Amino acid sequence: MKPKISVIVPVFNVEKYLRECLDSVVNQTLRELEIICVDDGSTDSSGRILDEYAARDERFIVIHQENQGLSGARNTGLKVFQGEFVIFLDSDDTWVPELCEMVLLEAQKNDAELTQFFFEAFSETPVSYELDGREWGIKSDPIEKIAMNKMLPNVWLYLFHGEFLRRNRLIFHEKILFEDIPFTWKARFLANRIAVVPRKLYRYRLGNGISTDLKKERNFLRFPTSWNRMLADLKDAGASPEIVSLLALRKLKEVYFARRVKKSIRRELDRKIAKELLPEELEWIRSPAGLADQNGKLPHETGLPRKTRIFYRSLTGSFGQRAIFGMKFRLMELWDWFAERLYYRSSLFQEHEEERRWLRHVIREHEEIYGKLYGKKEAE
Repeated sequence: MKPKISVIVPVFNVEKYLRECLDSVVNQTLRELEIICVDDGSTDSSGRILDEYAARDERFIVIHQENQGLSGARNTGLKVFQGEFVIFLDSDDTWVPELCEMVLLEAQKNDAELTQFFFEAFSETPVSYELDGREWGIKSDPIEKIAMNKMLPNVWLYLFHGEFLRRNRLIFHEKILFEDIPFTWKARFLANRIAVVPRKLYRYRLGNGISTDLKKERNFLRFPTSWNRMLADLKDAGASPEIVSLLALRKLKEVYFARRVKKSIRRELDRKIAKELLPEELEWIRSPAGLADQNGKLPHETGLPRKTRIFYRSLTGSFGQRAIFGMKFRLMELWDWFAERLYYRSSLFQEHEEERRWLRHVIREHEEIYGKLYGKKEAE
């Protein structure tokens, strides 16, 4: 009998967490699963663990291959899946037991080609966020499908209809990092209907040191490239200028945020950002209204914040223009630093000690979440 869902699990040197991950799949309340595990050249005991599970459970399909990277491992699974739907799971994360059953029911009820759900991050300290009720329900309007604030590009937050993937020949770009970005945005654009399950069903593991690993920090030098690949894919797929503009705006905000938190590579990343700005982005950044239409507004957005736009202006134009806007940007950063220090010296400092400890914790967790969400969880 054809499985309802094919689960694709790329695996690389994750023996410490692999059993917990696989148990969360085996114990799903939905039993009609095909569990495709791609051992991408692991050098630890991960391959043996997969073979052990396959010997006990006929739903497992284990593929051992030479290391091809995360994209290559996922593409291997996409070549062989037989299920009506496809879902991805990273091998150091876990699911709640009802995930497959709940998401499949929502997809079938709404005839959705994509069904999105949400995640809960976990480590020694729980991390949480609020769901936005305005973003629930069915999405079919081209702008609505793209403009959701809680739309994360992580491929493991979606259930994909298998025929939809085949019809549109959706595969991951190989030899790039942040491979989720082009794949997920293109899928959202091409899908006729997107359903949303307002539940945190995916358990996302923190604490693997990504935010402090210098080598992985340097991976963010390729962050702008992945966004540009996504925009090129959408243009090829026939996306309207409005949609391209909306996503270009999001790209500029995301890249600027990465630049803020990845301090160790900031100078190199600045050069990379300047080199890979698209012609239309340069025009928008230099225009008086920033990224705004003739009426001064963008759908669902208000354009770039002033400080962000001044940062981009400091990277473009003549030497004099870069110098002027660079000075403005440094003065704004200096003022932020001064205001922060002034607050620390004020009488409010002691009164807000507990709040500041909480804020420092939130910032650390946010940087770690961002690094792992958009970083590479498997070695190249």
